[in-house]
Amino acid sequence: MRYHATLFGFRCLRLKKVIFPYLAPYYPGEICGSWFSRLKLHNTKALWDAVLSSLDINPSSSYRFFDLDRLRPSTLPLLDYFGIHIDEAKNNLSTVPFLNTFGDYRPIDGRNEKIPHYCSQCIADDTDQFGEPYWHSVHQIQNVLVCPIHAIKLESSCPSCGENFGAKTKHLTGPLHKYCQCGADLRLNVRQRIPRTDKFYRLADFSSSALANPKVTWSNSFAISYLLSKVGSARNLHLL
Repeated sequence: MRYHATLFGFRCLRLKKVIFPYLAPYYPGEICGSWFSRLKLHNTKALWDAVLSSLDINPSSSYRFFDLDRLRPSTLPLLDYFGIHIDEAKNNLSTVPFLNTFGDYRPIDGRNEKIPHYCSQCIADDTDQFGEPYWHSVHQIQNVLVCPIHAIKLESSCPSCGENFGAKTKHLTGPLHKYCQCGADLRLNVRQRIPRTDKFYRLADFSSSALANPKVTWSNSFAISYLLSKVGSARNLHLL
């Protein structure tokens, strides 16, 4: 990181003619777009737009920064702007380690990847630990329908008003909040708990294990063996 003198008690990052008063660290398991959205939130939209402008990045294309599974050329200078090497970003801020485990494997069928998902208990835990919630990489893997930590079905909308949070349009995905704009507390949005013996939980647990091994490439035989140990039967392999 390229830090400079403090400003009003905060660490500052001087980037050409732009000063970010607070360079928010990324959190464990956070996805890239979530980190960017918090940088924008804590330093104002004006400063964020100034950074994009200095890098000749069109703000309408910033929705592409949510994950790094399909890397765009404009992502590299933006990461460099904040002192993050692309390898560090891929390993810590994306679903790339999961994909690399299986040789860039992608599910044929899956949920809508344009809508981020969250776990209500993770929102509560992250708020208690870090003071704010954030989007988790593991929750954005298309075949992960259950939080591998809390065994709770993932959600993408408000339980009260039905709003989809952070739906990726032509703008940067918004940060995850503990309250919806309608006032509903998302920490209470536990619609369905999943038994840890359930095949969907075991699939989520398997996917989380693959995501946590950024430099491991599994052979087909090892992957199938490990899958069978998690989903319980060859009949359930179609879930992938």
